[in-house]
Amino acid sequence: MADGAQSARDRLLSAGREILAKGEADLLAGGLTIDQVSRRAGVSTQTFHNTFPRRNGVGSKARYLDELTRTLLADAASVAAAPDPSDQEAPPPDGDPRKLIREASRREYLRLSGDQALQLRLVASALLASDRTVAAAVRRQYADHGTAVRASYDETFQQWGAVLRRPFTVESLAVVVTALAEGLVLRSRFDPDAVPEELFGEAVLALMASVVDIEDRHAHIDDVIAPVAGEVMRDFQLSQPRPLPEDPEQAIIDAASAEFAGRGYANTRITDIALSAGVDLPTVKRLFTSKAHIVVAGLKPAFDTLHRRVTTDRKLHSPVVVIERFTERFADMIITHRPLADAMALVASTDTAQSPSNLILIKDELNYPGLIVGAIEDGQASGELITTGPSSFDLAAMVVNNIIFRCLSRRTESAREVADAVVGVVVRGMSVRG
Repeated sequence: MADGAQSARDRLLSAGREILAKGEADLLAGGLTIDQVSRRAGVSTQTFHNTFPRRNGVGSKARYLDELTRTLLADAASVAAAPDPSDQEAPPPDGDPRKLIREASRREYLRLSGDQALQLRLVASALLASDRTVAAAVRRQYADHGTAVRASYDETFQQWGAVLRRPFTVESLAVVVTALAEGLVLRSRFDPDAVPEELFGEAVLALMASVVDIEDRHAHIDDVIAPVAGEVMRDFQLSQPRPLPEDPEQAIIDAASAEFAGRGYANTRITDIALSAGVDLPTVKRLFTSKAHIVVAGLKPAFDTLHRRVTTDRKLHSPVVVIERFTERFADMIITHRPLADAMALVASTDTAQSPSNLILIKDELNYPGLIVGAIEDGQASGELITTGPSSFDLAAMVVNNIIFRCLSRRTESAREVADAVVGVVVRGMSVRG
C-alpha cells in the first residue's frame, strides 16, 4: 500500500477515535458519519471511499467501523509506562509522605481528566462490551497501567518498610486506585462541584492509611475498623434477645478457630470470639478464663484420641512402630486443627514471660511429648533405642517439636510427608541401628 494511502488510513482512524473521545451530542442523533470523519482527518470523502472501498457487499462505512473498532485504543493518549523520574515531584523537605501522596494523586487526576483513553474505554464499555477484540485491548491497557502503578507502589512501600494488610496486595490496591480515579473523573464531568481537584488525593490518603501496615504485623484490613465494628456489633447484639447456642462451649471453640484463622491468635480478642460465637461476653469468660483455655479445650479431644491410640499401639507393636504411627497421626491432627495448633505454638513460644500460666496450662493439658515417653522407654529397655544422651522426655520433645515446626512451616505437605521427614531424621537418629 502506498505511503499516502496509509497516511490517509491512519488519519481517518485517528479522526474517528478523536470524535468518539470528544463525545458530542450529535453522535447520538446521526452516529459517526463519513463527512464528520473526513473533515476531522482533513481529507475528502472520496479519499475516505478510496481508502475503505466497498468489497464483497460490505460498504465503505461498515469496513471503516470494523477497523476502527479493532484499533479503538491504538493511539490512546495514556499508553501506560513506568513514570519518568524527571517528571516526578521532589520529596517534601520534611519527608512527609502525606504531601507526596496528595501531590502525586493530584497530578494523576489531572492527567486522567484529559486522557482520551478514558473516554474511549467508556465508549467501549457502552457500545462494544461484547466485542472480544476491544475487550482484550482494554484489558491490555489496564494491565500495562497496572504494571507501572505496581512498580511505583512496590518501590514506595519498600522505602517505607511497609506491607499491606490482608487481603490487599499491591495488585489489588492498584486496581482500586485506578477505578477510584476513573470514577471520580467521570462524576466530575457531570457534577464538577462535587469533585474538587484535591478529592482524589484525600481518598487515596485515606485508603493508604487503612491498607498500609508500617509495623509489619501482617494484620487484616478488618483490624482497622475493628474498634468501631466491635462497638457497633456489640451494641446491636446486646439489643437483640437471643438464646445461647445449644452447645455454647463448642460454639466458642468453633468461633475462636475461625477468628484465629482470619486474624491470627495475637490479633483476636475475646470479644471477637464472643460476637462470632453468638455468646455474650460474661458467659464466654465464665466458660473460658483466657484464649489459651479455648485453645486447650479445642485440642483436648484430639489429644485424648492420640493418647488412646498410642496406648493401644504399645500393646500391639514394637516401640519404633508406635513412634512412627504417632508421628503421622500427630501431624494429621495439627493439619486438621491448624488454626488452633498455630495458636498453641504461639502461646508456647511467646507467653513464657508475659503469661507463664498459659504455658503451664498448655504443657499440663496438652503434654504431647508425654504420649510417647513410655514407648521410648520401652525401646530403650529392649535395646532398640539409644540410652545415652538426652532423656526419654527430651527425645520425645524432639519428635513432637519437629512435627509441629514442619507442619507449621511446610503448610502444603501432607501428614504422611511430614511423618516421613521426621521419622527419617529424628526417629532413625534415636534408633540403635540408625
